[in-house]
Amino acid sequence: MTKWQNLQASNRRRIYRIARELHLPANVHHFLGTLMEHTRPHARRALKALAEQKQAQTKSAFLPVIQAWDRVYYCPDEQPAPPIPLPPLTLGTVFMSLSRLFRHLYGISLRRADVAQGEVWDSDVYKLEVVHEDEGLIGWIYADLFTRPGKASGAGHYTVRCSRRTDLDDDGSDFNMDAREETHIRRSQAFEAAKRHRLQGQDGIYQLPLVVLMCEFGNARHKQRPIILEWHEVLTLYHEMGHAMHCKLIVQSMNMMSLNLPQIVQR
Repeated sequence: MTKWQNLQASNRRRIYRIARELHLPANVHHFLGTLMEHTRPHARRALKALAEQKQAQTKSAFLPVIQAWDRVYYCPDEQPAPPIPLPPLTLGTVFMSLSRLFRHLYGISLRRADVAQGEVWDSDVYKLEVVHEDEGLIGWIYADLFTRPGKASGAGHYTVRCSRRTDLDDDGSDFNMDAREETHIRRSQAFEAAKRHRLQGQDGIYQLPLVVLMCEFGNARHKQRPIILEWHEVLTLYHEMGHAMHCKLIVQSMNMMSLNLPQIVQR
């Protein structure tokens, strides 16, 4: 084992041990109590600063009470800034950094893939393969990153298809096919079969997860230069990719969303 592999194994054991201990009520209460004691002085200083701002504006003789809505009024949100000066961050650079991060943490890389005709709903949607260094392909991500007319606003992660064991399916009982429907159902089954694989260390056959990652970065059309992301957009992309990796690292038997930490640690 290399030094880095030893560190990975140590981190995985530590994560697994912490996960087993976190569910104990005494540990949860201890953590919340410690966190509250640590943050209380900072919260009091922040409330006093808000009260002084409110006092100055209202010309009150005493420090006024801070209401829940005062924070938004007296402390409008500011765009976050990177902790150190950085060069312009292109979309390609950010995805490369994500791929390197996931490779070091989980042995996973992101690889751009070709799309078939009609596979994506807009020409600006990218398809990414999620590839594990030992297991090979473990899922796909459709990255719908750019704003366009008619597209929903905001950022989000959507699980189109989660991991699920499929070799125990009872297709014969699931479908009561007649002659008119049989062709369509067979075609659908053939399409789904291409998305199913055997996973290393797992019994049975599993469908691979597929997710959509949606953001609203600047319009990519009619731009000759690379897309430069603002720092808050970089943070958003990292956040949503965290959800995507959660979906990719889970191995589960049932068709539902759940956190199966032992399988995450195993990978």
